[in-house]
Amino acid sequence: MKMSGSNEVFVRFRNDEKKDILNIQFQYEDYHFRFSNSFDKDSREFEENKIHPKTLSQLSFTDDSNISREISWPNLSHWQSYHFFENQSLPYYFLQMSNERTQNHYQIVIRVETSRIALFKKGIIQQWIMKTDTDSLSDQKELIKQLVQFCKVHTNLMGLRVQPYMPGSTSLDFAQQLLNQFGFIEAGPMANVKTRMIDLRPPVEEILSSFSANGRARLKIKPKAQEVIEVKEINSLMEIPFLQDALNASFNRSIKKECPYNFHPLFKRLTQFPSEVVMLGFYFKEHHSRPMAFVTGIGHGNIVEYSVGGSLSDTRLRQFPFNHILMWQLALRSKDNGVEFLDLGGISNGDDDDALMGITNFKRFFPGFELSTGREMEVELRPRYIYFYTKFQNLVRCLDWIKTCTLFFVRLTNYKEFICRQHI
Repeated sequence: MKMSGSNEVFVRFRNDEKKDILNIQFQYEDYHFRFSNSFDKDSREFEENKIHPKTLSQLSFTDDSNISREISWPNLSHWQSYHFFENQSLPYYFLQMSNERTQNHYQIVIRVETSRIALFKKGIIQQWIMKTDTDSLSDQKELIKQLVQFCKVHTNLMGLRVQPYMPGSTSLDFAQQLLNQFGFIEAGPMANVKTRMIDLRPPVEEILSSFSANGRARLKIKPKAQEVIEVKEINSLMEIPFLQDALNASFNRSIKKECPYNFHPLFKRLTQFPSEVVMLGFYFKEHHSRPMAFVTGIGHGNIVEYSVGGSLSDTRLRQFPFNHILMWQLALRSKDNGVEFLDLGGISNGDDDDALMGITNFKRFFPGFELSTGREMEVELRPRYIYFYTKFQNLVRCLDWIKTCTLFFVRLTNYKEFICRQHI
């Protein structure tokens, strides 16, 4: 069987489709590929034994303050691992590739995102980490080439969007140049493109010394307060309603919206891989099972990423620097687990009307550096279908606008009739 656009012949091809399970494997030159929508025993072992997240790439880069740094970066992010996708109720595809000559191994996972029209689906490659060493560049080119080809032939995806997770502009340039070769173009960001990192490698005393005296005071629970409050690990599903309340309260304060979040996969991961998840709560001792605030970090390689957190709008809680205490404890426990960096997540662009600027200022309270990590790109796999879908979207928006206007005039008419009846 020949591959489109190539004179090379597949040495081996297998396609098993049972109960909607897609499983394709084939050999091409020195490469072996596997494309599937379900991780089985073999594909899990491939990830764990050949591209485990604790395998690191040594990178030199310049951060956003033009300071040169060297850092060990994971070869696979948490968001690209089977640990994440097996705990989510999300459809996905993955491609695993091995160079049998060099014994280099790669994995890339696509989350399927459905639009208002169920048949119109896009693929999101969330926090993809590209290997940028010289030996891997030709492999990564083959990986993206085959990924696009597989998606065109074996899926009904209309397009692909890549959200890189790469340290610094130089690394992002590599990823952009590679993706450009296969028709990807820059897209407006949907995820964070800039983050703040805390370097946990120095001794704790040295990290503490970078805070002011007032800053250090905020990180500690004072002796008197220890009689009333405590910080401890969260590990009970019974606390999920309290966590959701705290998360909703935080979102309502910042963007006037609630944030429904599925905590069950997080607890499942905490049970299965306890060394990779740190979840801490801030409690009043008389309500020892109800966290008033919480923070969560998820580890991969030598990095822990801040994942989710929140706090209730409680007057008594606001008497304590609970958010500083929680983040500092997250840093300390991550350091105890052998982690070298804590990724605090997205940094605001600093607009005056930015509702999230307060969160950015909080993150900058902690010593660290800021880093460009994302430059999103997308490619259309089926341009004709996308054209018709865009037209349909415009029609729906127009109908929605007409419906809104009609309702407005109906209500206005009803109101006028009501006023007239009041004067009769």
